[in-house]
Amino acid sequence: MNKNLIHIYPTYVEKIFVKGDPKNHFLAENDTLNLLKNKFINNPFINHHPFPTIISSNKENLSMKMTFCGLDLGTYRRTRRKYRKQKRKTNFEPINEEYLIDTINCIVNNLKNLFIAYHDIHARNFCINSNGQLHLIDFETAIRKPEDYKKRKPGQAAYCLERIEKYKDEFKELICNYIT
Repeated sequence: MNKNLIHIYPTYVEKIFVKGDPKNHFLAENDTLNLLKNKFINNPFINHHPFPTIISSNKENLSMKMTFCGLDLGTYRRTRRKYRKQKRKTNFEPINEEYLIDTINCIVNNLKNLFIAYHDIHARNFCINSNGQLHLIDFETAIRKPEDYKKRKPGQAAYCLERIEKYKDEFKELICNYIT
């Protein structure tokens, strides 16, 4: 099987790790999300936690339940287009561009402050909920700790840290292409 199993419920998502290196992917996601929850710095200030929160996890089954963060950007765009075409009102709040930029800055500041290199940048890993709040999800391949950087080839650690600096522009460009 080449995909993780994802079950979505109204308030949470259940993820069972089965693809690639399931044990290490589970540990990476579990450790990273716990780090982001426990060491979260709300700067600039936003009124939500822009990452999933683990509700429960099971190391033996390599599964976890996490808060539901909304629709991924692709699904969000398709849903909005469908509703516009049908001239129906959606239950999505309008997205405040300033708040969106603050959220991106908050996400990147946390990744940078916690030495989290996030390599999985694409529309499926950003979610927008019905309140117009942006979340970054899917941390199974994240490099989480400064000591992880030291295990990389020479120059690769510096490259990873350098990439974090570029996230703001990459995130903004990706997200703006999907929400307009």
